Amino acid sequence: SRLLNLDIDKWAHLNCALWSQEVYETQSGALMNVDQAFKRSLRQKCVVCAKLGASIGCFKQRCNNVYHVPCARLVGCIFFEDKVSDWLFLLNTEI
Repeated sequence: SRLLNLDIDKWAHLNCALWSQEVYETQSGALMNVDQAFKRSLRQKCVVCAKLGASIGCFKQRCNNVYHVPCARLVGCIFFEDKVSDWLFLLNTEI
């Protein structure tokens, strides 16, 4: 997947950034809050692989699961895009 350069030797996957809750795209195409999502992901373990760097949270009520994008796909999570509010979110269908 494509990488975004955040700083010297600091990179983020484009899909991971896009699907992170706090990240949004401006009308000019700039991604905002990627650095916040990156910093948060450094403290979060994926519920599938147990490795740090997960930034994609489930939006089901009372679900605290956090995933890497490929891990979420691996376990059958569904990615939705709400065209009205431009929010992207993830649902784990097995919870």
